[in-house]
Amino acid sequence: MLCAAGVAEIWLGSASVEAVEIWRSLFTPATADPGALVIVRAFRLPRLVTAVAAGSALALSGLLMQTVFRNPLAGPFVLGVSSGAGLAVALQVLIVGGGATLFAPLLGVSSLFAAILGSAATLFLVLAVGNAISQPATLLILGLLFSYAGNAIVQILSSRAQAESIQRFVAWSYGSFDAPQPAYALALLGMTVVSVAGTYVSGARLDALLLGPRYAETMGVPIRRNRVLLIGTAGVLAGTTTALCGPIGFVGITAPHIARAYLRRSDHRAVVIGTVLVGAILATVADLVSHLPGSAGVVPVNAVTALIGVPVVVIVLFRARGVAV
Repeated sequence: MLCAAGVAEIWLGSASVEAVEIWRSLFTPATADPGALVIVRAFRLPRLVTAVAAGSALALSGLLMQTVFRNPLAGPFVLGVSSGAGLAVALQVLIVGGGATLFAPLLGVSSLFAAILGSAATLFLVLAVGNAISQPATLLILGLLFSYAGNAIVQILSSRAQAESIQRFVAWSYGSFDAPQPAYALALLGMTVVSVAGTYVSGARLDALLLGPRYAETMGVPIRRNRVLLIGTAGVLAGTTTALCGPIGFVGITAPHIARAYLRRSDHRAVVIGTVLVGAILATVADLVSHLPGSAGVVPVNAVTALIGVPVVVIVLFRARGVAV
């Protein structure tokens, strides 16, 4: 299914490109039409790589958060992690004046580190509060409050920023997989592959953590060290993706549930692979829809992922209440 979504991503778009020209652009560029070559190699292929990398990273980040907090509704967007990263980027973009995301190759690197620090700080804050609060619903409410607080500070910063900085930040906040350089997307993809490999190897420990701290202790799992490692990994993945693509919502929370429903199992070694694949598919389909094949218009990726993710969250809530859906 991911292959089909990838083919559609390269084939369909605002500009019509014949299948034979796509083939030539990918495998025999010397014989391809110059216009088709630019469309495929400069725009659609890098966008596909970015969507796959970002979707996989957000999905894995969401799975790690759901495991650590033992909460089916945990995710980068719900727990305020995306807002924390966005606030950090806003501080850097609107005050310091760097480029939004990585559009400025030199100044944009600081936006990357700002997003990572912002997401990690929010995650550790939520983790600290979560250790004192046992009710999952209360933790989710606090995550939403963190999001509202971060958005409020961003609005205050926007009211005093220059018009050009505001325009860049607003464009970034819509979400986009149009990476400025393929190297950034490849770096994110490599980071995700390493994280997936480490998570897969630690599948038994994640299963123990999901069953509760007491059970994990009886299995000899160092709880505190593993929590810090998992939270740090989730924060880096979410922060890097947010810096590169903007605050993409709902992919992190929906992908693990779709993977579990399809696989009909909950052991992490299987769920990790399924979650990453589902995240990549969701992001690719969202980007395909956002570019409206056959039209010059572009819909914000955030709007598409929200339309996909909201029904999944509603179904999870109903199932938690024992309501058949």
